[in-house]
Amino acid sequence: MENMENPSSSAEEWRRSHDREEVLDFDGLGPLLVLSGGRRLHLGPPRQRAVLGLLLINANHLLSADSIIESIWEGEPPPQATAALYAYLSRLRRSLSGEGWPSLLVRQNPGYVLAVSPEQMATHRFERAVSEGERFLRQGDHRASGRLMADALGMWRDTPYADLGRYDFSARESVRLEAVRLVAVEGLAESLLSQGDPHAVVGLLYTEIQANPFRENLVHHFMTALYLSGRRVDALKVYEQTRSRLAGEMGVDPGKELRDLHQDVLQQNQVRKRPSS
Repeated sequence: MENMENPSSSAEEWRRSHDREEVLDFDGLGPLLVLSGGRRLHLGPPRQRAVLGLLLINANHLLSADSIIESIWEGEPPPQATAALYAYLSRLRRSLSGEGWPSLLVRQNPGYVLAVSPEQMATHRFERAVSEGERFLRQGDHRASGRLMADALGMWRDTPYADLGRYDFSARESVRLEAVRLVAVEGLAESLLSQGDPHAVVGLLYTEIQANPFRENLVHHFMTALYLSGRRVDALKVYEQTRSRLAGEMGVDPGKELRDLHQDVLQQNQVRKRPSS
Protein backbone atom coordinates (compact mmCIF):
# COMPACT_ATOMS: atom_id res chain seq x y z
CA MET A 1 0.00 0.00 0.00
CA GLU A 2 1.40 3.38 -1.01
CA ASN A 3 0.38 6.96 -0.36
CA MET A 4 -0.77 8.87 -3.41
CA GLU A 5 0.56 12.38 -3.74
CA ASN A 6 -2.46 14.72 -3.36
CA PRO A 7 -4.85 11.94 -4.39
CA SER A 8 -8.01 13.93 -3.78
CA SER A 9 -6.89 17.30 -5.12
CA SER A 10 -9.28 17.21 -8.09
CA ALA A 11 -12.13 16.17 -5.80
CA GLU A 12 -11.30 19.01 -3.41
CA GLU A 13 -11.38 21.55 -6.25
CA TRP A 14 -14.78 20.31 -7.35
CA ARG A 15 -16.09 20.31 -3.77
CA ARG A 16 -15.17 23.96 -3.27
CA SER A 17 -17.35 24.97 -6.21
CA HIS A 18 -20.40 22.83 -5.32
CA ASP A 19 -22.93 22.55 -2.53
CA ARG A 20 -22.39 20.00 0.25
CA GLU A 21 -25.50 18.09 -0.85
CA GLU A 22 -23.95 17.27 -4.21
CA VAL A 23 -20.89 15.58 -2.73
CA LEU A 24 -20.81 11.81 -2.35
CA ASP A 25 -20.80 10.64 1.24
CA PHE A 26 -19.26 7.28 2.20
CA ASP A 27 -20.55 5.64 5.37
CA GLY A 28 -18.99 2.51 6.83
CA LEU A 29 -20.53 2.91 10.29
CA GLY A 30 -22.92 0.09 9.54
CA PRO A 31 -23.54 -1.76 6.26
CA LEU A 32 -21.60 0.06 3.53
CA LEU A 33 -23.58 3.04 2.29
CA VAL A 34 -22.87 5.73 -0.30
CA LEU A 35 -25.17 8.73 -0.56
CA SER A 36 -25.42 11.33 -3.31
CA GLY A 37 -27.54 14.31 -2.30
CA GLY A 38 -29.34 12.08 0.19
CA ARG A 39 -29.97 9.42 -2.43
CA ARG A 40 -28.59 5.95 -1.76
CA LEU A 41 -26.42 4.63 -4.58
CA HIS A 42 -26.67 1.06 -5.80
CA LEU A 43 -23.30 -0.56 -5.15
CA GLY A 44 -23.84 -3.87 -6.89
CA PRO A 45 -23.37 -7.48 -5.80
CA PRO A 46 -21.57 -8.51 -2.58
CA ARG A 47 -18.08 -8.97 -4.03
CA GLN A 48 -18.28 -5.66 -5.87
CA ARG A 49 -19.31 -3.98 -2.60
CA ALA A 50 -16.35 -5.65 -0.93
CA VAL A 51 -13.97 -4.10 -3.49
CA LEU A 52 -15.39 -0.65 -2.68
CA GLY A 53 -15.17 -1.36 1.05
CA LEU A 54 -11.51 -2.32 0.75
CA LEU A 55 -10.73 0.83 -1.22
CA LEU A 56 -12.68 2.97 1.27
CA ILE A 57 -10.90 1.53 4.30
CA ASN A 58 -7.65 2.34 2.49
CA ALA A 59 -8.89 5.65 1.04
CA ASN A 60 -6.24 7.82 -0.63
CA HIS A 61 -3.76 4.92 -0.61
CA LEU A 62 -2.77 3.05 -3.73
CA LEU A 63 -3.69 -0.64 -3.74
CA SER A 64 -2.23 -2.90 -6.39
CA ALA A 65 -4.61 -5.04 -8.40
CA ASP A 66 -2.85 -8.12 -7.01
CA SER A 67 -3.39 -7.02 -3.40
CA ILE A 68 -7.08 -6.32 -4.08
CA ILE A 69 -7.50 -9.77 -5.60
CA GLU A 70 -5.69 -11.34 -2.65
CA SER A 71 -8.01 -9.61 -0.16
CA ILE A 72 -11.27 -10.16 -2.03
CA TRP A 73 -10.70 -13.81 -2.93
CA GLU A 74 -8.80 -14.44 0.32
CA GLY A 75 -5.81 -16.15 -1.20
CA GLU A 76 -7.79 -18.45 -3.49
CA PRO A 77 -8.57 -16.43 -6.64
CA PRO A 78 -10.24 -18.21 -9.56
CA PRO A 79 -8.63 -18.02 -13.03
CA GLN A 80 -11.02 -15.19 -14.02
CA ALA A 81 -10.34 -13.06 -10.90
CA THR A 82 -8.50 -10.29 -12.77
CA ALA A 83 -11.26 -9.93 -15.35
CA ALA A 84 -13.89 -9.97 -12.63
CA LEU A 85 -12.03 -7.29 -10.65
CA TYR A 86 -11.82 -5.00 -13.68
CA ALA A 87 -15.55 -5.47 -14.28
CA TYR A 88 -16.32 -4.56 -10.66
CA LEU A 89 -14.11 -1.48 -10.85
CA SER A 90 -15.66 -0.36 -14.13
CA ARG A 91 -19.16 -0.57 -12.66
CA LEU A 92 -18.10 1.21 -9.48
CA ARG A 93 -16.52 4.02 -11.50
CA ARG A 94 -19.83 4.55 -13.25
CA SER A 95 -21.78 4.40 -9.97
CA LEU A 96 -19.50 6.92 -8.27
CA SER A 97 -19.38 9.37 -11.17
CA GLY A 98 -21.72 12.27 -11.79
CA GLU A 99 -22.00 15.25 -14.06
CA GLY A 100 -18.99 17.47 -13.45
CA TRP A 101 -17.62 15.13 -10.81
CA PRO A 102 -14.09 13.86 -11.40
CA SER A 103 -13.59 10.14 -11.18
CA LEU A 104 -13.15 9.03 -7.60
CA LEU A 105 -11.68 5.68 -8.57
CA VAL A 106 -8.30 6.59 -9.93
CA ARG A 107 -6.21 4.17 -11.97
CA GLN A 108 -2.54 4.53 -11.07
CA ASN A 109 -0.03 1.87 -11.96
CA PRO A 110 0.05 -0.79 -10.56
CA GLY A 111 -3.44 -0.45 -9.12
CA TYR A 112 -6.27 1.79 -7.96
CA VAL A 113 -7.04 4.38 -5.32
CA LEU A 114 -10.30 5.80 -4.01
CA ALA A 115 -9.51 9.54 -3.94
CA VAL A 116 -11.86 11.21 -1.47
CA SER A 117 -11.76 14.05 1.01
CA PRO A 118 -11.77 12.87 4.64
CA GLU A 119 -14.92 14.98 5.13
CA GLN A 120 -16.72 12.65 2.73
CA MET A 121 -16.11 9.70 5.07
CA ALA A 122 -18.41 9.07 8.04
CA THR A 123 -15.66 7.09 9.77
CA HIS A 124 -13.34 10.11 9.64
CA ARG A 125 -16.00 12.46 11.01
CA PHE A 126 -16.78 9.94 13.75
CA GLU A 127 -13.16 9.53 14.83
CA ARG A 128 -12.55 13.28 14.70
CA ALA A 129 -15.53 13.94 16.98
CA VAL A 130 -14.27 11.35 19.49
CA SER A 131 -10.75 12.77 19.39
CA GLU A 132 -12.00 16.32 19.95
CA GLY A 133 -14.28 15.06 22.71
CA GLU A 134 -11.29 13.48 24.46
CA ARG A 135 -9.39 16.74 24.21
CA PHE A 136 -12.23 18.70 25.85
CA LEU A 137 -12.53 15.99 28.51
CA ARG A 138 -8.86 16.38 29.40
CA GLN A 139 -9.39 20.14 29.62
CA GLY A 140 -12.34 19.69 31.98
CA ASP A 141 -14.96 21.02 29.56
CA HIS A 142 -17.48 18.25 30.15
CA ARG A 143 -20.36 19.95 28.36
CA ALA A 144 -18.41 20.31 25.10
CA SER A 145 -16.97 16.82 25.46
CA GLY A 146 -20.37 15.27 26.08
CA ARG A 147 -21.85 17.02 23.06
CA LEU A 148 -19.10 15.74 20.77
CA MET A 149 -19.23 12.18 22.15
CA ALA A 150 -23.02 12.13 21.73
CA ASP A 151 -22.65 13.43 18.16
CA ALA A 152 -20.15 10.67 17.40
CA LEU A 153 -22.39 7.96 18.83
CA GLY A 154 -25.28 9.37 16.82
CA MET A 155 -23.36 8.59 13.62
CA TRP A 156 -23.09 4.90 14.55
CA ARG A 157 -25.72 2.90 12.63
CA ASP A 158 -24.65 -0.71 13.26
CA THR A 159 -21.57 -2.92 13.24
CA PRO A 160 -19.13 -1.23 10.82
CA TYR A 161 -19.12 -2.82 7.37
CA ALA A 162 -21.64 -5.36 8.67
CA ASP A 163 -22.43 -6.55 5.14
CA LEU A 164 -18.73 -7.36 4.57
CA GLY A 165 -18.19 -9.29 7.77
CA ARG A 166 -16.76 -12.38 6.09
CA TYR A 167 -13.67 -10.51 4.90
CA ASP A 168 -10.60 -10.18 7.15
CA PHE A 169 -9.95 -6.56 6.17
CA SER A 170 -13.45 -5.39 7.10
CA ALA A 171 -13.52 -7.46 10.30
CA ARG A 172 -10.25 -5.85 11.45
CA GLU A 173 -11.57 -2.37 10.69
CA SER A 174 -14.82 -3.13 12.49
CA VAL A 175 -12.92 -4.17 15.62
CA ARG A 176 -10.81 -1.00 15.46
CA LEU A 177 -13.84 1.26 15.11
CA GLU A 178 -15.69 -0.55 17.89
CA ALA A 179 -12.78 0.28 20.20
CA VAL A 180 -13.17 3.97 19.26
CA ARG A 181 -16.93 3.73 19.91
CA LEU A 182 -16.29 2.42 23.42
CA VAL A 183 -14.00 5.38 24.08
CA ALA A 184 -16.91 7.63 23.07
CA VAL A 185 -19.31 5.75 25.36
CA GLU A 186 -16.92 6.07 28.30
CA GLY A 187 -16.26 9.73 27.52
CA LEU A 188 -19.98 10.51 27.36
CA ALA A 189 -20.56 8.67 30.63
CA GLU A 190 -17.79 10.64 32.34
CA SER A 191 -19.17 13.91 30.98
CA LEU A 192 -22.70 13.13 32.15
CA LEU A 193 -21.51 12.13 35.61
CA SER A 194 -19.54 15.36 35.88
CA GLN A 195 -22.68 17.29 34.95
CA GLY A 196 -24.69 15.53 37.67
CA ASP A 197 -26.80 13.19 35.54
CA PRO A 198 -26.16 9.64 36.84
CA HIS A 199 -29.59 8.38 35.73
CA ALA A 200 -28.67 9.04 32.09
CA VAL A 201 -25.43 7.10 32.59
CA VAL A 202 -27.29 4.08 33.97
CA GLY A 203 -29.41 4.01 30.82
CA LEU A 204 -26.40 4.56 28.56
CA LEU A 205 -24.29 1.78 30.07
CA TYR A 206 -26.80 -0.93 30.94
CA THR A 207 -26.42 -2.88 27.70
CA GLU A 208 -22.76 -1.88 27.26
CA ILE A 209 -21.84 -3.65 30.49
CA GLN A 210 -23.48 -6.85 29.29
CA ALA A 211 -21.40 -6.78 26.11
CA ASN A 212 -18.13 -5.64 27.75
CA PRO A 213 -18.06 -7.10 31.28
CA PHE A 214 -14.26 -6.94 31.59
CA ARG A 215 -13.89 -3.29 30.60
CA GLU A 216 -13.23 -1.86 34.04
CA ASN A 217 -13.61 1.79 33.07
CA LEU A 218 -17.16 1.07 31.91
CA VAL A 219 -17.85 -0.87 35.10
CA HIS A 220 -16.49 2.02 37.19
CA HIS A 221 -18.79 4.53 35.47
CA PHE A 222 -21.76 2.17 35.80
CA MET A 223 -21.18 1.49 39.49
CA THR A 224 -20.72 5.20 40.15
CA ALA A 225 -23.94 6.04 38.32
CA LEU A 226 -25.88 3.38 40.22
CA TYR A 227 -24.50 4.58 43.56
CA LEU A 228 -25.25 8.25 42.83
CA SER A 229 -28.75 7.26 41.68
CA GLY A 230 -29.47 5.76 45.10
CA ARG A 231 -28.94 2.16 43.97
CA ARG A 232 -26.09 1.25 46.33
CA VAL A 233 -27.00 -2.44 46.54
CA ASP A 234 -27.05 -2.75 42.75
CA ALA A 235 -23.64 -1.07 42.55
CA LEU A 236 -22.21 -3.62 44.99
CA LYS A 237 -23.77 -6.47 43.00
CA VAL A 238 -22.10 -5.20 39.83
CA TYR A 239 -18.74 -5.18 41.59
CA GLU A 240 -19.17 -8.72 42.87
CA GLN A 241 -20.21 -9.98 39.43
CA THR A 242 -17.20 -8.28 37.87
CA ARG A 243 -14.79 -9.56 40.53
CA SER A 244 -16.11 -13.11 40.17
CA ARG A 245 -15.86 -13.10 36.37
CA LEU A 246 -12.37 -11.61 36.37
CA ALA A 247 -11.19 -14.24 38.85
CA GLY A 248 -12.94 -17.14 37.17
CA GLU A 249 -12.20 -16.36 33.52
CA MET A 250 -8.97 -14.37 33.65
CA GLY A 251 -7.43 -15.24 37.02
CA VAL A 252 -7.02 -11.59 38.08
CA ASP A 253 -8.53 -9.18 40.59
CA PRO A 254 -10.18 -5.86 39.74
CA GLY A 255 -7.81 -2.93 39.36
CA LYS A 256 -7.08 -0.43 42.11
CA GLU A 257 -9.57 2.22 40.94
CA LEU A 258 -12.43 -0.28 40.91
CA ARG A 259 -11.40 -1.63 44.33
CA ASP A 260 -11.27 1.92 45.70
CA LEU A 261 -14.75 2.63 44.33
CA HIS A 262 -16.02 -0.58 45.94
CA GLN A 263 -14.72 0.62 49.30
CA ASP A 264 -16.36 4.02 48.83
CA VAL A 265 -19.70 2.39 48.07
CA LEU A 266 -19.36 -0.08 50.96
CA GLN A 267 -18.61 2.70 53.42
CA GLN A 268 -21.13 5.07 51.81
CA ASN A 269 -18.39 7.63 51.23
CA GLN A 270 -18.34 10.32 48.61
CA VAL A 271 -16.91 8.83 45.41
CA ARG A 272 -13.30 9.94 45.12
CA LYS A 273 -12.40 12.01 42.08
CA ARG A 274 -10.60 10.21 39.25
CA PRO A 275 -8.08 11.81 36.91
CA SER A 276 -9.52 12.44 33.45
CA SER A 277 -8.56 9.68 31.03
